[in-house]
Amino acid sequence: MKAQFVVLGLAFSLILVLSLISAEIGIYTPIGNPQITSLSYSLNGVDSNGLDLSVKNIGQEMGSFQITVSCTNNWELYSYGGYNSNFQLSAGETKTVRIPLSCNNGDSCYTSVNCDISVEDTYGSFLTGKSLKDTKTIGFQAQHPNYCGSSNQICESGKRQCRYNDDGSFPKIIEKCNQYCDKMEIEKNCDYKCVYNNGQPSCLSLDEEKSNQSKSTWETIGIIVLVIFVIFAVVVLLRRKKK
Repeated sequence: MKAQFVVLGLAFSLILVLSLISAEIGIYTPIGNPQITSLSYSLNGVDSNGLDLSVKNIGQEMGSFQITVSCTNNWELYSYGGYNSNFQLSAGETKTVRIPLSCNNGDSCYTSVNCDISVEDTYGSFLTGKSLKDTKTIGFQAQHPNYCGSSNQICESGKRQCRYNDDGSFPKIIEKCNQYCDKMEIEKNCDYKCVYNNGQPSCLSLDEEKSNQSKSTWETIGIIVLVIFVIFAVVVLLRRKKK
């Protein structure tokens, strides 16, 4: 551990000495000064959230810049092959950078978000002792990705269905697929039972079921009586024809 500290100390001392020597004898060291000219939040495709940043080098020389990102509500920089936080700009040159963001805490991510974005010539700041850095803050309302119609779709948006209780008894919960098509959410808990009425789930009370059963019984009795009457009428009619 001591050896590591010694090495780091020597490296830092060497950089400092070389910087002082460069300043004394006039060795050329490229230094830039960044200015954030625009910063916006946008969506590029399904669940591709990010910031679009434009930076201009307002310094007199080429600069090597580094981007740092700090966001609230569990949002953070999403690093992948197409993104690089370090870049160079000639004097007066402007560059637009796409900063991808991600959040992996479910629905809690989709709230108001604030991000601080800084662009700095870190080496130039070290050499000059000045802050060659520009920082901007942006706030936005994060949007939930809409998976409907994609391979990530679990259910059809707006679809409603009866769900069985966890104990396996008859269904008494009405579920509805949310607007993102990624899960079924509880819409209503029925006091007694969930049934389908014209293809749509609805709640049925015990009294309504008893009433329906009684009505069904009387309807069945009425049909039986009607059938007996028709048979009786046919028999009487046939007997009269024989006479």
